[in-house]
Amino acid sequence: MTLAGLRLAHAIAGGNGSSPLLLLGDGQQQVYAGGWRMADAGIDLRGRGEVLRVNYRNRRRVWENAAGIDAVNELGDFDDATGVLLRDADVTLPDGVVRIWRGPDHYLEPALVDGIRECGKPLSDIAVLTRTRQEAARLAGALDAVGIATLPLEDYDGTPHPAVKVGTVHRAKGLDFAAVFHPSWSGGAGPRTGASRERAQLAERQKLVAITRARDFAWLGIRDDRSEIERPS
Repeated sequence: MTLAGLRLAHAIAGGNGSSPLLLLGDGQQQVYAGGWRMADAGIDLRGRGEVLRVNYRNRRRVWENAAGIDAVNELGDFDDATGVLLRDADVTLPDGVVRIWRGPDHYLEPALVDGIRECGKPLSDIAVLTRTRQEAARLAGALDAVGIATLPLEDYDGTPHPAVKVGTVHRAKGLDFAAVFHPSWSGGAGPRTGASRERAQLAERQKLVAITRARDFAWLGIRDDRSEIERPS
């Protein structure tokens, strides 16, 4: 939500300290840099805020993987209390599965197909989350070509549909699925400066958001053209 959108919602709710407006937020789910404070919209949280500490969505292994991502996000003060980082949250659901595939970019499609067929989840509760629309179109085409039905995430309205949802990480915010597949690139070696550092930080934020959309199963496809692997059978 933009600052203008927040101000509008507050005004519609009454625009004062007793307005019946419930806001939920998590700074670690921020895909892009920047942001604002509640005070910037004229909202006083003193005595009205609560910090949520329990993760009810992700199973433990999914949470552990996401909590280990170095996503550069700062959580500001919330009602005079700091937010709870993902790695410090309390997790209620045990188990979970995380699969990591690494290989050259031209092997991504067959690896993704194998992963979806082997994950044990119905197509209706699987999502492939990408960094760009172009990549979403590429992978949706690959799945359709082998008979795995897909549905663009922008057309998904929450109605159960026997198809894999495919779309960008940004489009997936606010949603969750039993299984999430997220292709990314190897970070490479050496120091990062300027634009390369910003791109790397964005990729890590997107990865964090993608993985935390998964309830039970997460698949990470790490493309590294320096890797030598055999083509998936």
